Amino acid sequence: MSDAIVLDVAFLAVIIIQFALARARGSRKAGAVFGLIGTTIFLVLGIGVYSRTGYVPLFTLPVSWGMFIFASLVWYLIDIRIVLKLPEITRLPASVSFGRWYRHRRDTIVAWSFLTPMVAYFVFFTFVPLLLLIGISFTDWNLISPPQWVGFKNIAFLFSNYDNHFYFIVFGRTFLYALAILVLLVGGGFGISLVLNQQIKLKGLFRTLWYLPGVFSGAVIVLLLRIYLANSAQGILNMILFNFGMTTPIDWQSSTLWMPVLAVLFPVWQGIGGVTIFFLAGLQGVDENLYDAAKIDGANSQQLLRYITIPQMIPILLFISVTSGIGAMQMWEIPQIMTAGGPNLTTYTLVYSIQHDAFGNLQMGLGTAQSLILFVLLLGVIGWQLNNYRKIYGV
Repeated sequence: MSDAIVLDVAFLAVIIIQFALARARGSRKAGAVFGLIGTTIFLVLGIGVYSRTGYVPLFTLPVSWGMFIFASLVWYLIDIRIVLKLPEITRLPASVSFGRWYRHRRDTIVAWSFLTPMVAYFVFFTFVPLLLLIGISFTDWNLISPPQWVGFKNIAFLFSNYDNHFYFIVFGRTFLYALAILVLLVGGGFGISLVLNQQIKLKGLFRTLWYLPGVFSGAVIVLLLRIYLANSAQGILNMILFNFGMTTPIDWQSSTLWMPVLAVLFPVWQGIGGVTIFFLAGLQGVDENLYDAAKIDGANSQQLLRYITIPQMIPILLFISVTSGIGAMQMWEIPQIMTAGGPNLTTYTLVYSIQHDAFGNLQMGLGTAQSLILFVLLLGVIGWQLNNYRKIYGV
């Protein structure tokens, strides 16, 4: 602990020196040079401390996150002390050509310098794992022995007639679930937003209540749903139905009729609040002059909705259909926590199949191959939507 305190004090001292140099009077060139030296000392000291002790000064976060935040702050410090000081340096006679080049590109350079840490984050934590996923999908790997290259064997197996075209059925079932969820989200969210956009009492309270389900964790809600849908007389829903004359408890979780319905309604109930908020924002952005002009021409409420409101909602609809469609294709909570893909595989969706094959059966290559197919499917659907939008609106 004493070493940690000493290191923290040392880093605070370097920071104080940096601010002192920033406020020190003297030539601009000397100030920039001292700033560069101070920043270099700060960076080298941090790398040395981390490599020798594994300790990240000034942070109690896990090492990976702490080191990323630390490196980002160092980079921002370089920006503040050097990049933003470049206009002063470029006023010197020896750097006229550089100053002219920099003045034309100053905004771009400053923007990219501040965006660099987050770009690096997305590269290392998004694109690199994506490349690894593509590579693993062409291997046979059980997480224990080294992976073996098998080429397109995993992808061919997914499109084979294995177990009466099992994976074809999984793909189709997932698409149907996603389509049902998306239709209910868009239709229900738009209808609710039209109501909440009117001048009604307690409008703010109703907006909050509709959005509230999206705040809670889906896994936690599904665990509570298991208690409500317990197949015995102790299940809360069965207890309620007993009060209305039912005598035999319903086995909800084993019903091939009710579980698919619940698997669709649950993500709709949880996500409809966010969709409603986006539609509300779009409705409030519609120019009221359009409505006034249409009313003068004799348009009724149905015509206002069809010819003004809905066309103005197309950009919002595009955004919601893309984001909600991606989420709907990744339905996971109900199959994983409540049904284990049942009953009779009716809730065996693609994401659950990925998790089951990769970590349940230790077939990582087969699981990542399904992830790759899901990625390609989503990319194709999104590209088709964006292409149609560009054709219709010429953007």
